[in-house]
Amino acid sequence: MTTINITMPGRYLFIVLFLVFTAIQIAGALMCYQCADTKINTPCYTDYEGLTNTSRGRNDTYKKNCTDSNPRWDRCVIETHKKDGGTYNYFKRGCHDGVYFHKAVADKEFVNLTANNFTTCAKPGSFQVCFTFCNTDYCNGPQPVYTKCEKEFYTNKTIPEDVYCGGNGIHDNSLSKLIAIYIMLYVVWIFRHEL
Repeated sequence: MTTINITMPGRYLFIVLFLVFTAIQIAGALMCYQCADTKINTPCYTDYEGLTNTSRGRNDTYKKNCTDSNPRWDRCVIETHKKDGGTYNYFKRGCHDGVYFHKAVADKEFVNLTANNFTTCAKPGSFQVCFTFCNTDYCNGPQPVYTKCEKEFYTNKTIPEDVYCGGNGIHDNSLSKLIAIYIMLYVVWIFRHEL
């Protein structure tokens, strides 16, 4: 009978691979604003500061990980229902697959809609229903306005010489970046202590 002696770093290989794959899945997740109400002048419709703070990672109030909740949800949505006379009776930000619609709002106008940030409306009953689909993080709501010195403002750009933004560091709360850093530190720790 042959036995296999697994070294201590080899025992942790499964854990490290699991954490790496988890980080990759989190990094690929689609994030959307999530809220709904039956009135128009409520926080879901008017709380621009709260919504943009969610997209910046400052709170989780309106945060929805669409991919994690349902793998078919590949787009963000804004859905509105308007009564005859023009008053809103439903407003929603959330996730959608662009295929399945509640039977009360199903209409031929909603077949094969793309996630191109255009609004499509139909009147399947006594009210008008509109859908706006998009497929980038937090595209179904207000986008934050960045100042010159915020790290996100210069993503994939060179910071101009006349702008001083202070020291480099981690300035966002990106979970995938934190997990990747944790994994690297953990692997270094394993190899330093177990070899």
